[in-house]
Amino acid sequence: MIKKVTALAILAASVTSLSANAETYHPGPYVGGSIGHTSVDWDVLDDLESEGASVDDNDVGYKLFAGYRINNFFAIEGFYADLGKATAAGSGLVGGNTAHASADVDASTFGLSALAIYPINDKVEVFGKVGFNAWDADANASLRIPANGINESASDSDDGTDPMYGVGAAYNIDNLSLRVEFERYELDDANVDMASAGISYKF
Repeated sequence: MIKKVTALAILAASVTSLSANAETYHPGPYVGGSIGHTSVDWDVLDDLESEGASVDDNDVGYKLFAGYRINNFFAIEGFYADLGKATAAGSGLVGGNTAHASADVDASTFGLSALAIYPINDKVEVFGKVGFNAWDADANASLRIPANGINESASDSDDGTDPMYGVGAAYNIDNLSLRVEFERYELDDANVDMASAGISYKF
């Protein structure tokens, strides 16, 4: 009898705890923004660096997002992200004359992701996300050979749609939520990783 009562008490406490958490995470829309560090993983930059070029594949990026919390465990989120810029520069001899070359590429993206959320308690939750990103990249290159008076430049752009995914954690204070997350955006044959911190407001 005592064992049955104890078991019922534990079950009741568990249900009460779950109910309390359920009351904390109300469905509804939210908006927010984040800022953080971006890093580009691209074979082209690796090849340039191995040939002696100075490569900087790290930058600052930011993201604006809006979403809808469906229930305790799921949300849908749309976003726009500036993924920063990567640069490369180097010098060498062309026909016996010193030549200076430089290039940069910057990317931005927008898309939609689905979030799977696990509330740890009434304040803290962790989440994973997967979705797609429609990206656009702009590249610029220049070549200078002062001895020959050569100063040439060129630009190009590319775009596409690829997967994105990430993980994160959030701390909720009333209608505000503080979040940290790590995301990977695939851009054709390159990847951009973004580690960020941000805030959102739930209506």
